[in-house]
Amino acid sequence: MITFEPLQFIAVAFVACGLLAVILEIALVAPRDLWDMIDDVRSFAERPKTTEAAEHLRRAKPRDPRLSA
Repeated sequence: MITFEPLQFIAVAFVACGLLAVILEIALVAPRDLWDMIDDVRSFAERPKTTEAAEHLRRAKPRDPRLSA
């Protein structure tokens, strides 16, 4: 027999509405991006390519935290 638990129903409804809100926001703001996500999942899962400037900053010596404040 299936039991009805209001808190469980509310939690599932909250999660479902949140997911729907995210999908609708993506579809309304940038529908092309939504199609690209559905079409090629692997490219969205990979890290974006870094630029030379970002790579230079990553390799740079860290500053003394006492001097940066």
